[in-house]
Amino acid sequence: MQKLLSTSQFAEAIGLSVSTVRRLTDGGDISVRRTKGGHRKIPVEEAIRYSRTNGIQPQNPKLLGISLSEDAEDPDSFYESLVSGDSDKSVAILQTLYLNGQEINAIFDGPFLTAFVRIGESFPADKKSIFVEHRSLIIAMRSLMQLRSIMPPVEDSAQKVICAAPAGDPYLIPCLMCALVCHEVGYFEINLGPDTPLKIIIDAVEDEAPSLVSLSITNAIRSKNQIGEIEKLHKVASDKNCILVVGGNNADSVDVPGIQRGYSMTDLKAIAENALQKPRHG
Repeated sequence: MQKLLSTSQFAEAIGLSVSTVRRLTDGGDISVRRTKGGHRKIPVEEAIRYSRTNGIQPQNPKLLGISLSEDAEDPDSFYESLVSGDSDKSVAILQTLYLNGQEINAIFDGPFLTAFVRIGESFPADKKSIFVEHRSLIIAMRSLMQLRSIMPPVEDSAQKVICAAPAGDPYLIPCLMCALVCHEVGYFEINLGPDTPLKIIIDAVEDEAPSLVSLSITNAIRSKNQIGEIEKLHKVASDKNCILVVGGNNADSVDVPGIQRGYSMTDLKAIAENALQKPRHG
């Protein structure tokens, strides 16, 4: 259930006067819901949106269900929180960067990517590297889910995106990152996750009629059968006026003419925005 704030709770959380909040709601700057008795209620996501849009650091973030980190802008802070196993700080860093106005794709292409590159480079010199990597992945997963929970909902009429990784590709985080980037663009995301048979993705495209399919390729595709299935996926998507974008460390292992490739989350954002502009038919 969506958490709602009274005008006084909103004022305390953001650091405004109650009279200012009422004026903003009356002017339409803050979206509200009305109770049967006519009282104003403000969704937490709307409070977060207002803070982020106006560059306001919440004065009482706990009322919004978020946590903040004073050193979030330090380029090493997210890496250090992961390797030290500080899950709460990892969550707070991503939420703070988001509240400070950073776009999701920039967070992922910046401190998030940098942290995991550094963790990967420690192998095999550090005997604890596998332990640290596995623990970091779980912490990062929690951080992403917490980040998703504070993002505003998309419109009911939002176009759809399907995010997935093919069978044999077991990595959860790339699909989730793609889903969050597309959600911020304005899509209703259908995240099928890793290790999804391509036939299931093809059926989903036919049934759900998305505007975009994001296929994450971390493990190189070497099977001719899988390449053939990706070709079929591309054809079905094209017939549905849907864009298929392939990304990930081994996106270039998919040699299928006409497929778009994204080499970063910023690339994915640009492709996703362009897909929203395409006329829909069929």
